[in-house]
Amino acid sequence: MRKPLITTLLVLTSTLSVSSLQAEEPAAVRFKVSELVELPHPMAVVRQDPERFGITPEQRERFEREMRAVFPPEVHPRMQRAWELQNQVRRAVLKQGKDSQALQAELDELGTLKRELASLRIDAFRRFRGILTEEQFQQVLAASDERPAESNASAGQSR
Repeated sequence: MRKPLITTLLVLTSTLSVSSLQAEEPAAVRFKVSELVELPHPMAVVRQDPERFGITPEQRERFEREMRAVFPPEVHPRMQRAWELQNQVRRAVLKQGKDSQALQAELDELGTLKRELASLRIDAFRRFRGILTEEQFQQVLAASDERPAESNASAGQSR
């Protein structure tokens, strides 16, 4: 009995913000899907100022072909489903008083989705790095670290 309760608490604290637990939010609100592995979101920095990093037209074309055309169709449906599951779990716990055993299928699916999203992000990060020179990559990485943590976390999410 203790293990399911701890599992539920860990899932809730890792996926839902405190403010979202305080009041019912409109259905249109999206919850942050926390990451299993925190990586910078360097593409957001490059999009802001590609000239700063000396991004060539060929590199821009590769970003479009190898990343933007490939990863969003894989990531966005998973993110959407994870948001739906988080909202479903939140309502079930707060309004219906369900425990982790009753939510086992939802928690398992959410865990699977987060694992898949982490794998996709790691693959995207590897491809991103392969498009840049080492010098460009280090500059982008440093610029990503300069951004506030909240901006980095939301950069990988589309709404």
